[in-house]
Amino acid sequence: MISYWEKTLLKSDVIIIGSGLVGMNTACVLKEKNPAMNITILERGILPTGASTRNAGFACFSDISETLEDIKLSDEESTVQNIINRHEGLQKMRKRLGDLPISYEATGGYEPILENHTEISKNQIDYVNKLLMPHFGENVFSFANDKIPYFGFEGVKQLIYNKFEGCIHTGKLIDELWKYANKLGVRIITGAEVAEIDEMAEGVIVYANHHLLNTNIEFTAKKAIICANAFIHDFIPDLNVQPGRGQVIITKPLENININGVFHFDKGYYYFRNIDNRILIGGGRHTDLKQETTTDFESNSFIFEQLISYLDNMIIPKIDYEIDMHWQGIMGFSADKLPIVKKVSDHICIAFSCNGMGVALSSHTAEKAAALIL
Repeated sequence: MISYWEKTLLKSDVIIIGSGLVGMNTACVLKEKNPAMNITILERGILPTGASTRNAGFACFSDISETLEDIKLSDEESTVQNIINRHEGLQKMRKRLGDLPISYEATGGYEPILENHTEISKNQIDYVNKLLMPHFGENVFSFANDKIPYFGFEGVKQLIYNKFEGCIHTGKLIDELWKYANKLGVRIITGAEVAEIDEMAEGVIVYANHHLLNTNIEFTAKKAIICANAFIHDFIPDLNVQPGRGQVIITKPLENININGVFHFDKGYYYFRNIDNRILIGGGRHTDLKQETTTDFESNSFIFEQLISYLDNMIIPKIDYEIDMHWQGIMGFSADKLPIVKKVSDHICIAFSCNGMGVALSSHTAEKAAALIL
């Protein structure tokens, strides 16, 4: 049984389920626009454990191969708008938190084209640059083949450079978001696993399990926003969203590596970077989609060996290294590669599915989610 004092903490104007990038940014937007609003975030883990604390720390928005593929799958207008949303989202994040606190570095982004992949032509680069020119005001992509030997890559025949991308420190990003939200007056409760949401005429009751007391605690609010990403099916089973597990490994510190920037290849399915003189590499879920369409935090030995092979044969072929850590992140993917932000009832909204672009899209998605409440 809870105490009289604890009961006073259970009523809010808005309850947000999930303290990842979308949930935290949504709370911040709401408080920035309405400081008097009482907001509670319920997080089932000690930290947000889907993808927000488990990504690679890329401040990126697209590469040539992915852009050309997206245009084929949809059209020019929606592809360009998605890129603009990602880029604007990055700028909102930087403005909200500042570059120094999150260790943002404008390193630029690179797409290595491997020897067994189709070459990118100058005409293709010119075509994409022309589409993006109205937003960026200058060319986004260019060839950087002269840097291939400097980086020490092998098996790479082309290198495409994106001057507008960079990197961040994911741990610092989450930490700064939490600090900022706390400063605004957002209440963040961790270890609160939501079991059920009931809707009433005047609002919602959110039942969260209290493990120590072995009972459900009833939180009440006028509105609820579910930002559970790939775990949204725990609350709304029939949504067309697929979980996607990402495998990530990082080496122990290395000496004499020239790699600097964020690198993504094979339509963005693989990615790597230098962080603290370590090489972080992840991705490859497209090579074993059946196994990686899951919310289970487990290693995939097949993909692990692929990532090791890229380290050995392409990225640091002449450098001895040791693997330090290996982890997984769970992303959410929609059919059209766009975030899902909408009302599902009078008092409940959903906002999630950044399709592996949470760092870039979370701020933009949060603006849309907050607009449904205000």
